[in-house]
Amino acid sequence: MTIHDGVLITGANGYIAEYIIDHLLQENYVVIGTVRNKSKADKIMKLFNYSPDLKIVVIPDLTIPHVFRDIFIQYQNQIEYVIHTAGPLGFDYTNIYEEVIRPSVEGTLNLMRDISRYGGESIKKFILTSSSSAIEHPDGYVNNKSIHTEETWPSITQSEGCKNAVNGYYASKTFAEKEAWNFYKQGNLKNCKMCSINPDYVMGPRLFDEEVVDVNSLNYSLQVINEFMDVGLDYKIDDRPMGRCIDVRDVTRAHIMAMENDSFIDKRIVLSNEIFSEPLILQYLYDEIPELHGKIPNPSKTIIQKSPKSDENRVVDVDYSKSAKLLNFQYIPLRQSVADTGKQLLKLYK
Repeated sequence: MTIHDGVLITGANGYIAEYIIDHLLQENYVVIGTVRNKSKADKIMKLFNYSPDLKIVVIPDLTIPHVFRDIFIQYQNQIEYVIHTAGPLGFDYTNIYEEVIRPSVEGTLNLMRDISRYGGESIKKFILTSSSSAIEHPDGYVNNKSIHTEETWPSITQSEGCKNAVNGYYASKTFAEKEAWNFYKQGNLKNCKMCSINPDYVMGPRLFDEEVVDVNSLNYSLQVINEFMDVGLDYKIDDRPMGRCIDVRDVTRAHIMAMENDSFIDKRIVLSNEIFSEPLILQYLYDEIPELHGKIPNPSKTIIQKSPKSDENRVVDVDYSKSAKLLNFQYIPLRQSVADTGKQLLKLYK
């Protein structure tokens, strides 16, 4: 079988990647996905009902040189787009540099090097799934008073990145994206064009309900909502802003648009919608899911604790209007993201 409009996507079992794969398959693309072990490969194939248009390849370690060579040789001149979503994500590390920062940078560069060496002339675009963490410093509200835009980079250093897991995530995304752009701007991808997708905190349900099995099965995005599902009526609500967010389905849409639309070439596309907080999450859960009445407080009828004065500007000022203009679609509101996630989590509390 000859593959046309083939898409290579790394980290195929990921939260965002599953949505992208689902969309691509519906649009009759053929998808070659990578995962780190056979159990993940088997799981993703089962979730997608063993679609003949989905091929899963096991790559245990993205930092090994030439690790993508066999994929590009096997599907030579058949892959037109590469979407790199894979990357370390978590908070339990013993060596942040070796487990988070270096794998993120080397995994990205190895993929780009192999596109250059073995990808052939068919690859049109390389899309990097980055993050707003490559724009905002983890302590940005203290250290950076300016308005953040698509051109902003955090001033985080490697030593700062190694201090804790949160800093490590910011550093990994920043360093990997910077190296990617440098590699690209030096002309190493030849005819292949690049753009990055930089979402803020990603919210929304998992694509497959089957993946929500118990609390331990939840990714970090779902954990944030899950924390409020059964807090009790006496929970002390804090009004501190928690950050800006975007729905996973909007992030998916942006990836597809970047793949299919040449106006995204050479650009950083930042997706950022509403600021979320404890009162908002609890209010939307209370309003949209009657089953939670009696289990969580109603913020509209509860005294909310004021956060310290120092936290008032915890969320940095941003202007991502260039991205919004390019995307030109209405983002899914936070209320819907919270409600859809909460409804998916309900089965854990029955």
